[in-house]
Formats: sequence, C-alpha cells, structure tokens
Amino acid sequence: VTGGGLRGDHWISASKRFLIPFRVVRAKFRGKLIAFIRTALENGELVLPVETSPQQLHNLLNKLGRKPWNVHLRETYSHGRGVLIYLARYLRGGPISNRRIIRIKDGNVTFRYGRKNKAFMTLPMGSFIGRYLQHVPQPNTVMVRSYGLYHHSGRKQLERCRDILGQPPLKEPGFLDWQTLWQGQGPERCPVCGKRLLCLETFAPLKKSATGYLNAEELRHAKAA
Repeated sequence: VTGGGLRGDHWISASKRFLIPFRVVRAKFRGKLIAFIRTALENGELVLPVETSPQQLHNLLNKLGRKPWNVHLRETYSHGRGVLIYLARYLRGGPISNRRIIRIKDGNVTFRYGRKNKAFMTLPMGSFIGRYLQHVPQPNTVMVRSYGLYHHSGRKQLERCRDILGQPPLKEPGFLDWQTLWQGQGPERCPVCGKRLLCLETFAPLKKSATGYLNAEELRHAKAA
C-alpha cells in the first residue's frame, strides 16, 4: 500500500499520522460484512441451523450493526525489509514445516495437524507426497496479484510517480535460481573454497550384511570386487 496516490499529474501524500482511518475502516467492514450475510441469506446461499429462523438472524444483524466493532490494525513498520519478511512467510512458507513431521519409519510419515498442531496423523509415504504436491502451484500460476499503481496496466502511472518523487525507473529483477538465493552457503558449495560442487559419480545404497550395514573394511572389499 503506497503512502499516497496520483491525482491527475500530481502526487498527493498521505497524512503522516496514519495511512488508513481507523474509524472509517471499522464502520465500512461492519457494514459490508452484514450486507454480504443478508445477501447470502436472500439468495439461499446461507443455510441456517434448524432452531434459527431468518427473522432471528435479521434481528441479530440489526443488533450487531448498532455495536462498535474492533478492527485490528498493526503499527507501521519502520523499514521495508520487515514487510517483505512478514509477507514472505505467508507466500513461500511451504505446506508443512519440518518440526511438524514427527517420524518417518517403515514407509509411513507421522506428522502434527489440526488446531495448534496437537493432533497426529500417519500416512503412507505416497499419500503424504500426494498431499504435499497438491500445494505446489502449476507453472505460470499467479500467486501474488497487484492492484492500483502496482497493477501491470498502471505501469505508466507508477513510473510517473517515481519520477515526481525523484526515484529511478523501476527495473525488473532477473531470474534467480535457488543456488544464488543461498548466497554461496548452500550444500552444493565447497565449504573451503566456496565453488560449486560437480556431481561426478553416484553411489548405490550400501548393502546389508547379516549383522547390519557393511563396515568400512567390508565396503572396500565389496567395491574391489
């Protein structure tokens, strides 16, 4: 959300005290939500409990419309990096975190889920991977949509705003692979020289002996054979 807007060919800055008027947002949110509930009830999209009649719901909405609602507005960030980190956790957080996975054993995966992750579920490996892949977006899927000055159709207005505010033209960043995003600290980098490691050979899994995995001496003999 910008701290101002373009009116004609002039930039109008928002008030330094606040960006969004709290009382207006509170009343607007209350009115819109109640109106959407009434419309859904009239169109048959809202199913009421058996013990509740439509008139009772209308009476409740009238009562709620006379009460002041609370709208949670956070304090502003003093730097843009905090905003990016906050949004990135929602956009690229991943379907499930590593700490929710409790056990991987005998081809099954046990993980936490539900309210506050207090429940447990165990699924076969294939089913778990299938559920995970349902959260992976298809190629070219738009995950973040922009509006106003940041919409692709408002590029000229955005460039005009940047020119008025003395900012350089906007440059589109190039594609970054995950190795570059790791900034040289990834597992594919040599911990000594920092150069990218090259895969020269792939070893098959270790064979088991009667007492377990082969030890170092047995492994050398197996490779020689």
